Amino acid sequence: MRTLWIVIFLVLVITSLTFSQIPRRVDTLDYYIFDTMQNMEDSCDIDGKVYPKKLCDKIISTLSGFTHIEYGNITLKDIRFARYRLPDETIEHTQYEVDPDLAPFGEYTNYYPSGQVKSKWHFQEPNTSLSNEGIMEGVWLYFNTDGDTIGSKRFKNGLAHGKWTIILNDTTWVVKEFKNGFSEGLWNVHRIEGGHETGRPYAYHNGFYHSTYICDESFETYLDMDEHIFQKEGTLVVDSIEYAHNRRYIKNGKFFILRDGIRIGMKEFKDGELVQNVKFDYR
Repeated sequence: MRTLWIVIFLVLVITSLTFSQIPRRVDTLDYYIFDTMQNMEDSCDIDGKVYPKKLCDKIISTLSGFTHIEYGNITLKDIRFARYRLPDETIEHTQYEVDPDLAPFGEYTNYYPSGQVKSKWHFQEPNTSLSNEGIMEGVWLYFNTDGDTIGSKRFKNGLAHGKWTIILNDTTWVVKEFKNGFSEGLWNVHRIEGGHETGRPYAYHNGFYHSTYICDESFETYLDMDEHIFQKEGTLVVDSIEYAHNRRYIKNGKFFILRDGIRIGMKEFKDGELVQNVKFDYR
C-alpha cells in the first residue's frame, strides 16, 4: 500500500465546469505520492530514486501545511481541484474532492506518463450535504496514446448500466451490456475476418448467461484490470447486516458483492449460517 504524502500549492482558479454543484472558483492542490523519503546533503532518496534538493525542499516545506477537513462541517465551498503527482512531477490523475480521505466528485482524469489523457471517469456531482462522494455515474471513456477512444463504460447510481464497448485491435471489439449492475442483454466479440464481420451474440439476463448454448467466449479485457477501474470491491446491502459479538462473523444479512459497479455475487446469512452464496456470470 502506497503512502500518500501531500504537498500543497494553493492557487485560486476559475474553471468552466459542467458540474453545476461544484463552485466555479476552487483551489488547486498538488499531492505527491510516495512511500519513503530519506534526506541527503544535496538531494533526497524517494522510493529508491535520487531527486534534486530543490524538489526535496519543496516537498518537505509543505508537508506540515496540510490539514484535513472537519468532516462534520464541510460544505460545497470546501471542494478543491487536486492533482496527484509522482515524485518526478508527472501527474497521475486529477479529481475534484473535499479531502483525500473521501472519494471524488465530478470529472476524474487519468494520465499516461507522457501527459496524454488515459481515461476520463465521472462521478455524481455533489449534493448539498456532500454525502454522495465516489458514486460512479455516466459515460467513462478510455484512450490510447494517440488519443483515440478505445473503450467506454456506462454507470448509473454507482452500478454498471448500459452498453460497454472495448476495442481490442483494428479487427476485434467486445460489447457487453448491463442493467442496474446485472449482466443483461446481448454480449458479443466482434471480429473482422476476410473482410467480413463475424461474431455471435450471447444472451444474459439478471446476471446469468441465459441460453442452452455453451458460451465459449471470454469477455474479460484489459479494461477489467485494476488500473482501469475505480471500484475494485464493494457491497450493496439488501437486508441490514447484523454481526455477532465483537464482529467475529455475520449473524444475519443479505448483500451483493460488487466490482467495477457489476454485481458479481450475493451472500445471505441467517443465524450465523451462510444460506445463499450466488456467483453471477460477468466475464
